[in-house]
Amino acid sequence: RAAFTPHQQWPAKNRHFFYSDGQHQLNLPEGQYTLVATKGPEYHQLNTQFTVNKNTTQKVFTLSRWSNMPLQHWYSGDAHIHIERSSAHANRSIITALKAEDLHVSNVLEMGNIGANHFQQYNFGNAGAYHQGLHYIAAGIEAPRTGQRGHVLALNIDKKILQRDNYFLYHEHLNGYQQQGAATGYAHVGSEEFYASRGLALDVPWSLVDFVEIMQNTKLRTTLWYEFLNLGFQLTPVAGSDYPYFDQPGAVRNYVQLDQGFSTQEWFRQLKRGKTFVTNGPMLTMTANNASLGDTLSTDAQTSITVAASVALNPDIDELSTIEVIHCGRVIYSYPINTIQPHIDFQVSLTKPRSGWLALKVTGKQSAMAHSAPIYLSHNKQPSWCKESFEKNTATMLQRLQALSDHTVNTARELEIWDSAALNQQWQQQLPALKERIEATKQQYQQRLEQFQSLRW
Repeated sequence: RAAFTPHQQWPAKNRHFFYSDGQHQLNLPEGQYTLVATKGPEYHQLNTQFTVNKNTTQKVFTLSRWSNMPLQHWYSGDAHIHIERSSAHANRSIITALKAEDLHVSNVLEMGNIGANHFQQYNFGNAGAYHQGLHYIAAGIEAPRTGQRGHVLALNIDKKILQRDNYFLYHEHLNGYQQQGAATGYAHVGSEEFYASRGLALDVPWSLVDFVEIMQNTKLRTTLWYEFLNLGFQLTPVAGSDYPYFDQPGAVRNYVQLDQGFSTQEWFRQLKRGKTFVTNGPMLTMTANNASLGDTLSTDAQTSITVAASVALNPDIDELSTIEVIHCGRVIYSYPINTIQPHIDFQVSLTKPRSGWLALKVTGKQSAMAHSAPIYLSHNKQPSWCKESFEKNTATMLQRLQALSDHTVNTARELEIWDSAALNQQWQQQLPALKERIEATKQQYQQRLEQFQSLRW
């Protein structure tokens, strides 16, 4: 049953569903029936009535495509799924569900806390991967994971790193996963349920965070992500269903653009580069001059910028409502939508942006939404700083670091409180090392601030 998603688009009043590999056998009494079937946002939704009588032995129904993103070199993925895989025997049934959602890369994560692990994965790396055709399961982990400084996600890892005596020193785990070539980031960014803002303030300046999970549970949370982008940090947005806690797998997803043919390693490489957008339905592309999503566009005083964008939305899901070009967290252009248009192409010339970043945001009339990764603007070879908000956002980060340094553990913030008996003791033991890291990070922010203030804008 689809749970915790009252605002998610749903094709029927009955919110119970099951997965099929395309063939399903049922014993049905004679009568009238309604069949509702979906296969992700690239397919039209099937909602049809049929009759069963004494002569009925078989009914054939066809799901038709609305779009074919792989033909355009875009491949979907869900960054945050929890399913127990204690042995490889589970893979065939799991992949059936993930293929039914048309997910090409499903990140199935073991979930840890300071006392135990849940949703066990039988292995990681190539030994823990599984695929059927172009649909892949990649093993990863959600840990370290506390209500004190956020939940870490590490995707496509070779092996897990879990040590109780440095559990609060997230940087040691993140660094270890990056050395494995994994994609590293934070979950639930913007919700503030677990103080991810404090953990990110500490880890982002050290280039230990590749991505932030900003779309989940029919919500798009961008404020915290925007703050880091305004400071010149390059962070990829990701979407994660967090199944089974919020949505079904693929309810929100990333589309990643690949230059070559499909492979999981290329998918993760391009994800980290920012060749992506997050969505629960709308599809989009955007360029600024010769730069595409994730790229850096060099500018000077004479540069004019032409943004070209394409947006589409499956009409079975929703209707387009707003299309906005975002610069440094502010809307600088809004495309007028006066009629029902499932597909829109447009260009707009911008004269003012020189530094900072640009992105595209799309919303539907109901619950559809999408957001692109940024295109970064480097003025006179400087970082993509946003002049108007840089000092304010720096002060905010320093305040969060101080709050983390002064923090007192509250085990009530932990989701598995029964596993958290060691939390307070380990916090006290690791606090000196954590405070040393906090002070070094404050110096990083201060140095960046001094560099920013020395520029002639």
